[in-house]
Amino acid sequence: MYGFSVFGDACHELESRVADDAGHMSPANLARLERDWLEALERVSMFLVDDAGSVRLSGGDYGVLLESLDRRADHAELARLVLGWREPKVAAVLGPYASTAKLIASRLDNELEVIIEDGGLRLPREELRSFCATLVHVLRNAIDHGLESADERRAAGKPATGRLLVGARMDASSFVMSVEDDGRGIDWARVAEKARAAGVPATTERELLETLFSDGVSTCDDVTTLSGRGVGLGAARARCAELGGTLSVRSERGRGTRFEFAFPS
Repeated sequence: MYGFSVFGDACHELESRVADDAGHMSPANLARLERDWLEALERVSMFLVDDAGSVRLSGGDYGVLLESLDRRADHAELARLVLGWREPKVAAVLGPYASTAKLIASRLDNELEVIIEDGGLRLPREELRSFCATLVHVLRNAIDHGLESADERRAAGKPATGRLLVGARMDASSFVMSVEDDGRGIDWARVAEKARAAGVPATTERELLETLFSDGVSTCDDVTTLSGRGVGLGAARARCAELGGTLSVRSERGRGTRFEFAFPS
């Protein structure tokens, strides 16, 4: 409605041209892309509200404050409570990405249930907002590679609707974010095949995992607007590492895949 799909198409077209010839990443083409973006942004500017510096409270947060005041909690406790409001709740940050995931699934004619389990947690570090944005690559990967079609799921004895669980929890010394699907699982043989074709070692489990997150290696044969470039998971891993985090992957054929990203709290 507002032209963002047109802008997305323009990005993908330039991406394809650059893949064939890096010379297309020219100042003139980038300037044209920037102009398209600004035009799309202008169309929605009236709906954007600048709330930088504001703090939004849920009814639950407000209730906790009133209860603390009512029992005359000490100053230190109140200070910790109020200071925690500076960081957004995980569910509020991830909510738009969950909606995007359902939209992507619908474009593939698949039904998807997205569940956010954050336990009411807030992001402990401001820079983790940028990682949440990168997490969309993991969501897209799960939808495009992991989740089967409704017919495939029925044949496998699964509900027709796919399930995507996005979670956050606090461990003893880490803030952990995860994405888990109930899809087909990672085809490690396919990953090894793609690695060999790219001249990348893929004998051990560690090498296969490295291949999965390597730029330019994709298990998808065709390039689409969703996948095929082999850069999405690599971007998520790179941002995780930049923030001092570590990642792990657990996958079972026919049962699904779970990605976990742990950051020092």
